[in-house]
Amino acid sequence: MELLVVIAIIGILIALLLPAVQAAREAARRMQCSNNLKQLGLGCHNYHDTMKVFPSRMTGPGTSEGRLSWFYAVLPYVELGALYQQINTAGTSNAANGTTNYQIIPVPWDGNYLPWRTVISPFLCPSDGAKDTVAGGIANSSYSCNNGDLTYHHARNQQATLNGVKRILGRGLFVPLLHIGMESVTDGTSNTFLASESVIFDGNLYARKGGIALNRNVQVGTAAACWAAIDPADQKQILGPVYNVGGRNFCGVRWPDGLPMSTGFYTILPPNAPTCFDNSAVDGYLVGITRSASSWHTGGVNCAFADGAVTFVSETVDSGVMSDPSPYVNPGTDWNPSSNASPYGVWGAYGTIACAESKSL
Repeated sequence: MELLVVIAIIGILIALLLPAVQAAREAARRMQCSNNLKQLGLGCHNYHDTMKVFPSRMTGPGTSEGRLSWFYAVLPYVELGALYQQINTAGTSNAANGTTNYQIIPVPWDGNYLPWRTVISPFLCPSDGAKDTVAGGIANSSYSCNNGDLTYHHARNQQATLNGVKRILGRGLFVPLLHIGMESVTDGTSNTFLASESVIFDGNLYARKGGIALNRNVQVGTAAACWAAIDPADQKQILGPVYNVGGRNFCGVRWPDGLPMSTGFYTILPPNAPTCFDNSAVDGYLVGITRSASSWHTGGVNCAFADGAVTFVSETVDSGVMSDPSPYVNPGTDWNPSSNASPYGVWGAYGTIACAESKSL
């Protein structure tokens, strides 16, 4: 009888202690994730000290289609200079098959290229349980750079002439093929996001975090269109149709790829909101993807600021009235990157760099 009592007491103690142990482990993972973002922020600042600008969201030679991500640019500044040197060294040693002679840097989806297959622990949140690599062997990343609050035609049409002046079609700190210096961040580096977390696709096409809903027009419609993709019967899932193109362009896959679904996020919907394509086309250059910041930490995401600080931002942060129509409807006409305040509340304000916004988290 006494033995049964002892066993019962031990069982009760385990039941009481287990949640505390799990909470402690998650707190440690969240701290490690914060440290990862701090290192990335420091790397971007070291890059800026050298180049006088922050990295571009997409860069690289023509052989890479100009698709190399900001991660590639900061490798030498986050103690990964050996990998950077490997990428910039020609020969067959970079080939998984041992025979392809790489004289130039290839596209970031070339799974035969060994540098792209390198799993980099500081690019992965320890709470993100997705695979380190995709099916093609290319390594993933849990972190994404701040692309601002404007998505449509996000790559090829990165410039337009407004009132006779060339302007960047982008309001975030990272834009494709162009660099932004600290002097352009007139909202203040402590009021501007540099990077955040975005959950890696784990194979579930219908996952709220990591999946991509189609036919949800946000940039020329409303943010509510994407929010409505959440399945009312299961808040962890999204409704179809969903993006499903085998092995490519999913959330968080391929750290070398500068497309926003791989390494960028937008401050349109709040943290842990769904990610949506504007339409059913799959050409990553010509559709608007509204990739949201997300994490497996309870209640929000870690965010790095342009001044190097890192803080945890709640998923309940003010993100404006999602049913309001987007003000950026006509590409090249009303996409002035330095005029109107973000319509997406405090969250959107921290995504823009030069809109004279004084909102505070």
